[in-house]
Amino acid sequence: MHIFFSCPFCFIVLFFSRLDERPPSIHKLPPDRTPHVIFTGFNSIIVQEYMKKLYVLGGEVAESSAKCTHLVAAKVIRTVKFLVSLPTVQNIVTSEWLEQSFRAQYFLDPRRFPLRDAEAEVEFNFNLEESMRKAQTRRIFQGLHFYITPGICPSLSTMRTIASAGDGRLLPKQPSWQQVFDHQRGKSLPEIVIISCSNDLHLCKNYFAHSIDVHNGEFILTGMITQKLDYETYPFL
Repeated sequence: MHIFFSCPFCFIVLFFSRLDERPPSIHKLPPDRTPHVIFTGFNSIIVQEYMKKLYVLGGEVAESSAKCTHLVAAKVIRTVKFLVSLPTVQNIVTSEWLEQSFRAQYFLDPRRFPLRDAEAEVEFNFNLEESMRKAQTRRIFQGLHFYITPGICPSLSTMRTIASAGDGRLLPKQPSWQQVFDHQRGKSLPEIVIISCSNDLHLCKNYFAHSIDVHNGEFILTGMITQKLDYETYPFL
C-alpha cells in the first residue's frame, strides 16, 4: 500500500519524528527575522512536534527568555517561562500561529494569533496585552529589595528567578526588623519586602512584633502577571 502526502513538509516532520533528529529547514531566514521561540503549558510530546515544525520553517528554540521573540502558550499560566518572558518577549501567541504557519510554509504575522484567556484575566483582574506593555516599559520590581524565606513555595530558586526578571534585588541574608524599618522610612534607601509562607512564619516573629508586613508569594507571582504592586491583598495577618 502506498501512502501519499499532500504536503511534503508534513512528510519531513513525520520522517524525522521517527529518527528523533532535527529536520532540515525549508527557509534560511536572516537573524533579525528568525523567530526564537519558547513553549510553555504543553506536554513534552507536543513540544517535540512543535519544535520540528519550527525548525522546518527556519525558526529556533530560544536559549533563554531574554532571547525569546515568541512565547507559544496554551493559556495564561504562571510558569517560570511565562512570567520571566513578559519583560522581553515581543509576541505571546497560541499554537495556531505555528500550526497555520506550517500549513502556509512560512511564518505568518504573529499579531493574528494573540493569546486570549478571558478566564485568567478575570481571575487575576488584568489584561495580558497591558501587562506586556507595562513590563517592557518599566520593570515591576525595580527599586525593591526582597528577602524570601527558604521554605517558600514555589521553590526559593524559582521565586528568585521571577523576582529578578522584574528587576527585583535579592538579599542573601535575612535583614533585621530595624533594617527593614529603616529602609521603609528612609527616602534614600530601597524598600525591603519580606516574602514568606505559613511554614516559615516562625522566622518572621520580629517583623510581626514591630508591625512590619510579611507577604506571601502571590505578591511576586500575581504582581508579575498583572504588573501591579499589591500591598493590601497578600500580607499575613
